[in-house]
Amino acid sequence: MQSQPPDQAAASMAAYVAQLRGQEGQVSSPEAQADIENLASALENATRPEAASSVYGAIGKLNSAC
Repeated sequence: MQSQPPDQAAASMAAYVAQLRGQEGQVSSPEAQADIENLASALENATRPEAASSVYGAIGKLNSAC
């Protein structure tokens, strides 16, 4: 997405976030659903490089749950 123009990158990110949210319903664990939602929200709100820690934190939590 880095190499895409900003409008295309935003559309790609929105599609990925929508895909994540669609996968929430496919897991049975409420904790896993919450972890997926946390990642989706972190990505959705990551508009500046400073938000990377939120994204990494959400990925780490999701990874440790698996």
